[in-house]
Amino acid sequence: MTSHSSTLALLAENLKAAAAVATSVTDSADTLADRFPVAPDVLKTLPTRDKLMLYGLLKMVESLQDLLGARIFRGLLAVGGVDLTGLLPRDIANQMEAMGVVDSALAWRSVNDLRNRLAHE
Repeated sequence: MTSHSSTLALLAENLKAAAAVATSVTDSADTLADRFPVAPDVLKTLPTRDKLMLYGLLKMVESLQDLLGARIFRGLLAVGGVDLTGLLPRDIANQMEAMGVVDSALAWRSVNDLRNRLAHE
């Protein structure tokens, strides 16, 4: 298997994984829809089951963002022959916007920043 075809195979696997996670995110969000938005004072009083479901949803969103930003976007660039050496997440987001993969690199970075804040708080 050539490097290009192995990159394509890995990209296909990552796309399948992202689709599965996205389905889980949608299902969980639909299940929890009556809980949104969740105010901090309400979060403290939620039953343990609901808290665990919300934290699980957050972890799935983190996983989806990681799959997209760290694997799929980089895979798309690699398949397109882009040298990934030294590319920052901002550069990758700009490339994805230029390719029409995301509507706005700025919006993608904002989502990524929010994900990072939520994951570390």
